[in-house]
Amino acid sequence: MNNMRKEKGFTLIELVIVIIIIVILAFTVFPATKNALKDNQLNACAQEIASHLRYGRTVAMGNGRIVRFNFKDGSPALLHEYVVESFSPLDALCATPADIANPLNPGERFEIVLSTPGGFGMPRSSGPEFRGITFQPINFTSTNVPTSKILVFDPNGAPFNDCGISNSNNSFNNTGVIRIQDGRGRIMSLYLDRYNGSVMVDGPS
Repeated sequence: MNNMRKEKGFTLIELVIVIIIIVILAFTVFPATKNALKDNQLNACAQEIASHLRYGRTVAMGNGRIVRFNFKDGSPALLHEYVVESFSPLDALCATPADIANPLNPGERFEIVLSTPGGFGMPRSSGPEFRGITFQPINFTSTNVPTSKILVFDPNGAPFNDCGISNSNNSFNNTGVIRIQDGRGRIMSLYLDRYNGSVMVDGPS
């Protein structure tokens, strides 16, 4: 009996020290993890937009159609979204739109909402939600239309900033840029080649 060891528990001071260490670690690690998740969300959003642009360009080339992306960058409706539609190449003014097959949800309208006036990311016909991500002001420039939020791919995959694509004055004056921003001010940019419409993602900055 004398050889039996007495079990020793934690003292109150030891428990307090452990709790303090856990609290310090939580305040140190959690913000870094939260920021990393936001960075991943911004990158995921940019990659999804890029995949939609490439998909629209592929549809235009593969089906001999005109594909139009109509962007809203928060002014004046406060919405941050884009709608994708296709048109016959004979419909030079894009007067009769046809819904384009949604790559994620076939049968649904191809409409992506990043941010609403209420501040919630509520993508329609989209996969992940991108809360708090918005477009910076979008402006595709050409000789004929100096200010436009419209991107059009012709049946050859070339980008224009308005319908009436037979008019070469609607072709981009320079590289097209789409920028998205998260709540911390971090920005990612998508660049469209002015000649062939290829898309590159860069950032964040």
